[in-house]
Amino acid sequence: PKTIVRSAARDHGHPNRKSAGTLDVMADKVWTAEELERMTPAEQDAIFESSIDRDLKKTPAAFLDKVRSRAQARITEAETHKR
Repeated sequence: PKTIVRSAARDHGHPNRKSAGTLDVMADKVWTAEELERMTPAEQDAIFESSIDRDLKKTPAAFLDKVRSRAQARITEAETHKR
């Protein structure tokens, strides 16, 4: 099963957090901080690794579009600052 491990910043009012959106649709399990703290580092790593889906064909197109747009904006900003 696919798992999304959210960072504390995203779950606690971080300015980039807009809505649950696509990540919640993709997640079968969202681990709580308490659950993660009870695990060994190896168990935490295994959960993280199992959450990575390297087949983009399974990823919703709207999510990919959003990620690509954000990446391009950051590239453009970085190139602008170099000049």
